[in-house]
Parts: sequence; structure tokens; C-alpha cells
Amino acid sequence: MSSCLMVPGGISCLLQHADAYEYLPSSVAVFDNQGRVRYRNPAARQLDAMLYQNRSTNPEQRGLLSLPDIGTILLDACRERTEKQISHTFYYGRNMPVTVALRIRPVINQESDAVDGAMLTIGQENVEFDRRHLARAQSERLDLVERIKQLSASQLENEKLIRILLSEMPFPLVLFDSERRILQINRAAEKLFGVHRRQAIGQRCNNHLNCYEKSGPGCPVMEKEKGIKLDELATLPLAGMSRQLLRTAVPLSGNEQPMILEAFIDITERKKSEQKLARYREELEDLVAERTAKLEQSNRELESFSYSVSHDLRSPLRAIDGYSFALMEEYGDKLDDAGMDYLDRVRKAAQRMGQLIDDLLQLSRVSRNPLRRQDTDISGIAREIAGELSSGATQPGASVIVQPALRARADPGLVRAILANLIENAWKFTLGRKQATIEVGKVTIDGDAVFFVRDNGVGFSMDYADKLFEPFHVLHPGSTATGSGIGLATVQRIVERHGGCIWAQSAPDAGATFYFTLEP
Repeated sequence: MSSCLMVPGGISCLLQHADAYEYLPSSVAVFDNQGRVRYRNPAARQLDAMLYQNRSTNPEQRGLLSLPDIGTILLDACRERTEKQISHTFYYGRNMPVTVALRIRPVINQESDAVDGAMLTIGQENVEFDRRHLARAQSERLDLVERIKQLSASQLENEKLIRILLSEMPFPLVLFDSERRILQINRAAEKLFGVHRRQAIGQRCNNHLNCYEKSGPGCPVMEKEKGIKLDELATLPLAGMSRQLLRTAVPLSGNEQPMILEAFIDITERKKSEQKLARYREELEDLVAERTAKLEQSNRELESFSYSVSHDLRSPLRAIDGYSFALMEEYGDKLDDAGMDYLDRVRKAAQRMGQLIDDLLQLSRVSRNPLRRQDTDISGIAREIAGELSSGATQPGASVIVQPALRARADPGLVRAILANLIENAWKFTLGRKQATIEVGKVTIDGDAVFFVRDNGVGFSMDYADKLFEPFHVLHPGSTATGSGIGLATVQRIVERHGGCIWAQSAPDAGATFYFTLEP
């Protein structure tokens, strides 16, 4: 191994500091252990050009490799791990002899003790045109050693800075080689895994850290070749206390020896929170199921109550109305005007009670029946309702104007209930008005389709607007056109089931407009 170059990192280190050879007058070339040229300084490149023009050397080779037996000598030096020296003379031009003395020294990687390649240094004699480089080389040669020292110091400072940054990071970091041996570990990782860096560095992580039960031998990140690998691991680093870790593994390139930097985040508390949330979710689902069962039971009871209201309460009301009518028919001649008025009031009260029962049943069905959205012809439904009102009217009513092509995605049956209530109310409160008009149409407000029913009837004061949709609330209690007070409450419930909203604008003796939407 005499005269071999022992270099940390092998020829890669020589190549990193190749600028140190740029101004040497002697030719310097670096070969790998396969005989391939990896670096030539300017003097070697100039010599290559001279050898290429010389016809006495091997015409099938170019440059330094054209010298006789150079390839064999180079490989022999690497195999025998010993220095080789040869000398060769050729003529440049007609009468200029050039003698080259080659010194071949194997380069051995100090870390692996393997021959990485070889360095050739070539001295030149009797070369007059190269003399002009000597003065500059001599003046700069003294700077080479200092520059190399500066480069080494800079590299050491960078390595020291990286070690400081790695050590002071607040989250655990571990640096591995491709065999998963620990190269560096910071303080946060020492604390997390309960090990000291002097004990951990150089050890395989499978044997020394408790967080790689699932990794197995080898390096999954390097097998993946590139990219970032995320994984969740279970570990027992702290006195048998189970911890959950999130690992991020990043392969590092740029060195001959591949490395992996892994960062760890303790997500134990997050996992506990997730487990609590899962338990709460299960409890909530059980609670929802319980409440749903109770709601279904309440609906069944409401159905039973509705049946009782519909059948059991109607019979007495029909009896009251029927017997009152019989009294008026059979004994009307025996009663004075006051008696007949009392019987008429009894009949109207019974009929009003029957209508109130019907309205309450309709309000309860609105909440229970499923919502079936489909393309609904609102214009067609409005015209049908207007026709029914006109055919059943005993006196001339309002003129109903329906805007064509009104459509929406809604439940047709429930839309009919909305329009029936609103149009019938408008019809009642426009009776007796000159040129009474009801309009059904659509406007766009803030980009939303808004339907409306407008009339020019008696209107109402907006002071009562907050009570419009309350059940049993009547805006005109003294009017002959009063209802049960359930209609607008039913309309509001239907609109809200569709995800829309309803509101009104009015003034006394200036008509009223009801606006509603049918989509969220």
C-alpha cells in the first residue's frame, strides 16, 4: 500500500476540492477504478490536445489513454494497491520532443478501505511554450494550501451548524443510513425514546429504538426510491407507557452514501381525543336512535289523536248543527226573531268548529307527510285554484292574473296548499273592492327566485306582521271574511319544510303581498 492516497470519502472528496489543481503547471487527472476519466486540470487538457495531434501514439485512443499500455498500468496499480511510474517521449510538431513522466497513485477510501480509483500526475521536460505558466503558478502555489484550509474550515463550520440545528429542533429527529444504522439523533429524540445519543449512534434502529416493530429489516424509504413516507407507529419508549407517533421519513440525496431523515410527532393525546370522539359519536347515535323511537311513538299517538279528532269530535258537531237546523225548520214559526238568531249562531259556531278541526288536521299532516320534490307547474296550479274560486263564488270576485311558466322543484301537493291558502285569503279580502285584482308571479331578489301573491284588498298594518303566522291569530276579527287563523301557519310550515322562507308587505287599505321561496 506504499505511496497510495488515503482520502476520506475517496475520489468524491478529490472531485469536491478539484479547484485546488486548476493552476498547477503539472498535469493532474483523476480516474475511477474502471479506468474512466473523472477529472482533468487545464495542464492535463492541454496535454490531451497535444497527444491527440501526435501520430506516434495509439490512433484508436484519444488524450492520456493513447499513451502506450496506460490502461493496463492504471488497472494494475489499482489492483496491486501500489504506485506506478512510467516515462514516455513523443514529438510535437517536427522537432519539439516532449517527455512525460507519469506517476500513478491509487486512491483508497479511508472509510471503506476500498480502492476508488487513481490519480495521475505528469511532469513535463523540454516544453518551452509551457514556461510562461510557471511564474503565475509559483505566485499562486502559496495560496493553494491556504485555500484548501479555508475550504476545510468552511465545511467543518457547515457540519457544526447542521449538528446544532438538528440538536436544537423541538421535535424528535433521527438520521439513518441505508442499513438503518443511526447516524445522528437530537435531544428531543433522546427524551422521547429514552436513550442517549452515545448509546444510539451506530446502532441499528430495529434493535435500539422501540418504534420500529412494524418496519422490519431493510429500509422501506430507500426501497421506495424517492418521495416522503408517512406512517403511524405504536411505541413503548417511556417506562412501558404506550405512545402513538406520526413518522415522516425523507430520503436525502447528494451523497454517495444514501441517508434518511425521520421526524416524529407524538400524537398520543390526539389519538385519545379521537377515541373519545368515537365514543361520543356512538353515544350520540344511540341517543338519536332513542329519540327517533320516541318521535315515532309520538307520531303514532298523534295519528291516533287525529283519528279521534276526525271521527269522535265531528259526530257531536254534526248533531248540534243538524238538530239546530231541524228546530229552525220544524219550529221556526213558534220562535221569535231572537230565538231564530240564537239557533243560527249555534249552527255557525258548530260549522266554524268543524272547519277549525279540518285546518288543524291539515297542519298536523303537513309536518308528518314525506316531502316529494319534483318539477312543479306553479302557474298551472294557481290557475286551477282561481278557476275553482270563480266557479263557486256567489258574487263577482277579483280578477286573477297568473304569470306564465312559473316552475320550481317542490312537492306539488304542498305547493297547492300554499297557493290555495294565499289566493283564498286574497280573494276574501278583495270582495267588494272595485277592480279587485290578484296577481301570482315571480321576482329575483339577491339572485334567488322569489314567488309572490299580491292583491289590492283591505291590507293590514305591519305592526302585526310578527303575529301573521301564529296559529289562531286573526288579523281582522270583526270582518265577515275571517278564517280559523290556521291557514298562514300551515303555509309557513310548508315553506320551511322546503328550506325556504316567507314574509309579507302591506298597509291598511293598500293591499298585501306575500313573498315565499321554495329552496334553501
